[in-house]
Amino acid sequence: MSTVTDAEAIQAVHDGWFAANVNLQGDSIAEFFAEGDNYHQFNLNGFTYRGATDKVKLWEGLKRVGVNITEIKDVDAPELHIVGDVAWLAGDATARLMMPTPSGTLEESGDTPVRYTEIYRKDDGAGNEVWTIWHMHVSAAAPDGALKYGDQ
Repeated sequence: MSTVTDAEAIQAVHDGWFAANVNLQGDSIAEFFAEGDNYHQFNLNGFTYRGATDKVKLWEGLKRVGVNITEIKDVDAPELHIVGDVAWLAGDATARLMMPTPSGTLEESGDTPVRYTEIYRKDDGAGNEVWTIWHMHVSAAAPDGALKYGDQ
């Protein structure tokens, strides 16, 4: 009999969450987040979302205007830290986005670099010991060639 380690369980949630982003699969995201409005996200679009229902509402609106995520993948293995029943996972990813242009046509972005942090608790929001995402922050990565230290 095989037991899943905490690290494996968290990685499975992360991988499932990334997979659900492709084609904005709102009907499959609730299992990755804490129940109710406990999930809290600072989204790439600059807005804050609370709970899977709020996130699904965003995705439904994006679909109506033709926006889509056609691919998202980690650049390298994310960095994972686990302390008791809390963990954080951070990494860099690339996403391909279908976005409207100023003229109204839809175009794919190509590889868009993003960075993210996911905060986990071994609690599904209903008191069950299941690893779920409680907070996530996604932001644009610095463009290639940017000066990391201001002068170099």
